[in-house]
Formats: sequence, structure tokens, C-alpha cells
Amino acid sequence: MRNPSYNSVKAIVQRAETWSINQLMRKLRTSYNRACYYTDRLMADGILSRELDEDGYRHTITHQ
Repeated sequence: MRNPSYNSVKAIVQRAETWSINQLMRKLRTSYNRACYYTDRLMADGILSRELDEDGYRHTITHQ
């Protein structure tokens, strides 16, 4: 998954309860900057919470 499309990333994230930028980097095998870009888009679309919990994770707002 070198450069996945946004819809693919959204589908992956929606299957989980929590996510972090590091998890995105590992799962997608991508750079920090790309993971931040996806995180920003997911927050803007209401998929991920804007606030971090005490462990540094964002919660998935609309998970399946």
C-alpha cells in the first residue's frame, strides 16, 4: 500500500475504535507527513475525533 487512496484509508480506519498517526504510518507503510495528511482529512470529515485520549489515540466517530 504505497500510496493508498483516501477512500481506502477511510475504510481501514472506520473498522477500528481508535487510531494514531503512528498506527497509520505502520499500517499504510507511509511517511509521517502522509499519515498527518490523512489524519487531518479524517478529522475534517468527522471520521476521527479532534481530541486525543490519555494514551494519545483519536477515537473513530463513525466506525462500522
